Amino acid sequence: MITDFPAAPLPLPSEAELDTELAALGGDALIPKALRRTLFPVITKEDVFNLMLAQRQDPRKVVADAYRDYVGARYALPTASGTSSLHMALVGAGVRPGDEVIVPAFTFIATAQAVVAVHAVPVFVDIDPVTYCMDPEAVGLDDLPVHAVKEAVHELLVAEGVPAREWQNTPIPCHLPFRHRDGFGNGHPFTLNPGAVRDHRPEDFPVTLGMLDSTLVLCRELSSPVEYERALRYADAFRKVARRPDAIRKLVEAGDYRRPYEKAARLG
Repeated sequence: MITDFPAAPLPLPSEAELDTELAALGGDALIPKALRRTLFPVITKEDVFNLMLAQRQDPRKVVADAYRDYVGARYALPTASGTSSLHMALVGAGVRPGDEVIVPAFTFIATAQAVVAVHAVPVFVDIDPVTYCMDPEAVGLDDLPVHAVKEAVHELLVAEGVPAREWQNTPIPCHLPFRHRDGFGNGHPFTLNPGAVRDHRPEDFPVTLGMLDSTLVLCRELSSPVEYERALRYADAFRKVARRPDAIRKLVEAGDYRRPYEKAARLG
């Protein structure tokens, strides 16, 4: 049976490892290459057991009564994906073709695609800076472009074995589905409410751009679990890199880093 466990367990990190040379400069990585990747999709024996058990139950009991009680709903209906859930939620909320639905400029693309799926028009707004995960002013390299510092930190973290990356590099309204607005053909559903349709540039969402310039996410085989020792080593990798502002500065000064939205729009 395929499992998510690596070939060998990682030892707990030690404080001394933080003072070793950065992996990008020839030192040992905190997470060796042989222990970085895991198999995907992850199908454990527990998954198979639960699937077989669910098939033998009354379909109405597969979604537990406890869950319905927890969310305060009268009914619960399982779906194949989060996108399907969003689609159903919009329909249940009474969203009709041509309606406007406000969507943040930084989100998983399905948030906006689900709006299109119900033939409504997504209307994008900027994000709240209070929810940022990283404060670029705390880096201590204020004279350098924030996006370039982020790119340099990204390179150093990846060399240490941390699966850091940009989750997306441009605001959602600037991705092709919402620039071309082909929809279901002949511009539907956008043609249902032309007044709600707006042409956007990345600069229309300065807070979103600031966040894209300064943040990374940790992605490891999508939703695979992360064992305790690995999580500690991820944290220590950030600490190890933070102790070397000289290495960050050297990479920034030697590199030619473009702002995220100046690259081809992509997710993940």
